[in-house]
Order: sequence, then structure tokens, then C-alpha cells
Amino acid sequence: MAKRKNKKNSRAYDKYIVVSFADATLVLSVGDTVEEMGKESGFLTNAPTLACSALGHDGGICQVHPAGVRHIHKGRAKQWHCPGLKRIECASANESQVIIALAGGEVIYFELDPISGNLTESKTKDVGADVCSLDVGTVQEGRSRSMFACVGCRDQTMRVVSLAPGKLLDQKSSAALPARPHSVALQYVPGSDGGADEAILTVGLDDGSSLRAGVDPVTGAISSSPAKRFLGARPVSVSRITLESGPATLLLSSRPWISRPDVAGGTHVTAPLSYAPLDHGCSFKNAGE
Repeated sequence: MAKRKNKKNSRAYDKYIVVSFADATLVLSVGDTVEEMGKESGFLTNAPTLACSALGHDGGICQVHPAGVRHIHKGRAKQWHCPGLKRIECASANESQVIIALAGGEVIYFELDPISGNLTESKTKDVGADVCSLDVGTVQEGRSRSMFACVGCRDQTMRVVSLAPGKLLDQKSSAALPARPHSVALQYVPGSDGGADEAILTVGLDDGSSLRAGVDPVTGAISSSPAKRFLGARPVSVSRITLESGPATLLLSSRPWISRPDVAGGTHVTAPLSYAPLDHGCSFKNAGE
């Protein structure tokens, strides 16, 4: 995982690498050299990290671990604890929003208060099925929040829920899947002929295949004709990345793949990488780029 920090001139770069293990978290500071950080990182290091993100321009850092949500701000850490004996199964975060799923299908949404700088619990909803993958989406330029989140469930369904004020976690659409979803990413790509950005939903499945479908950026409706492709013998992990300054998707199965829009040709290209199998990947941009 890479954590994004924003400079005052709005240029974004990655300052930390966060590596999650089965029972621990390692935080690396990246500058002229790469150095391991200790307690000064504010992270809970004796537990795995399910999701993390820098929050706002000075909103601190969010770490989601199985027992709760940790907000590290100005050298202090605030902790939201899971109720009772429940544990977080999966999570997703961007610069202003965090969404988690507890065992049993309970989804909880948090949002950064731009005035107080606090990360507050805003809405809880039971989706009626165990959740196995989540994506809170990205915040488009000129907006303060992602308008939709994607929820993948063990009943082989994918649901798009609203993150708009007053409609938090209302289901906007759903789609039946041919296999259980392993991971999901909602990404905005340049529209054809220079039009408005298009929302693309990519789902990695347990059977080693991926699905790509359009999502209506206004209604949240999932297109009825997704493109499916078999990628390998392992469940597919999906990550948003940037390639040649444009949006792309990294898909990892028994071999790695890149999926990206071909704006000039008006198509979408998915191609294998000539590289060893990978378990996880993410974009990284240093301060010099």
C-alpha cells in the first residue's frame, strides 16, 4: 500500500509505503532513502492493515485494522473500536471517506469533517449478505467526495450504493456475478471524443476471471453487458494504478495483467505483463516526478 500526502501547492506524491502482513504492519518512509518507521508513524503495527489513506490536505492518516479504525492526526491517534466481538472483514478508504464491512454484512461509512478535521461515523446499514470486497471509489477533481461505493458479497452479487448526503448507503443497482467477488475497483476514465469521464467497474472473481462494466455516473446503474475475461488460476486482485499519466487497472492472478482505456481507438485494452506472479500492487509517485 502507498500513502498519499498532498503538498500545499496541490501536487500529490507518495511519502510512505505501508506493508501489511498476516499479523503485523510495516511502515516505510520514502525520501532520499527508504527507512523503517517505528511508533512515530502512529500506526498500530502489531495488527494487519486492511486499508489506509492520507486524509485531506491536513486531515492526517487513516488506518483500518481488524479491530477498528485509527485516525492519526497531528501526532495523536483516535480509535474507533468494533462493537462487541465483531471484526472488520474488509475496508476501503480515500482522502475523505472510509467504508468498512463487519462480519455478518454490516457496512459502516465514515467521512472526514472538513471543518473539525475529525473522521466521523455517518451511516450504518446491514446489506443482508456477508461482504467480501469493498471500494469507496476515488474523489474526482472539483468534488469533495466519491458519490458511489461498490460492495461485493459472498452471495455472488455486486451492489453499487450511494454516498450522496441524505442518501448514504442507499442501494442504486446490483448485478449477479458468475462467481464470488474477490476484489473490486471503481475508476473514472476519460470519455470518448473528449466527453465527460466515464465510470468503469472492474471486479476480480474467485474463479480467476475479471468483469468490466460501465456505471452510470448519475444514477449508479451497472451496465447489463459486462465484458468478462479469464486471467489465470488464482482469484483476481484488482488495483487502480496510473500508467503514462492516465488511469489503468492492475489485475493479479497466476500472472499479472494491465487493463487500460485506449482513448484514441475508443476501446479498452487488457494485456498480460511479462513478469513473475504478484500478490499485490499499487501506484507509487515520488516527490521528484
